[in-house]
Amino acid sequence: MTETALKETLRFRDFKAAGAKGILDCQISSIILPLLADHVLREANHYIRILKSGQMH
Repeated sequence: MTETALKETLRFRDFKAAGAKGILDCQISSIILPLLADHVLREANHYIRILKSGQMH
């Protein structure tokens, strides 16, 4: 289950990274602030670190 969760989280992280880049590069019109886009990307990276370390409870 952890491997599946990691693969899906990596996909979501890549999607969020592309969105954040698009917002920062003004290629995507958005009502959210670039800081929020960066925040959700950092959340995904944090969860990936947890999954890779095996610290899921």
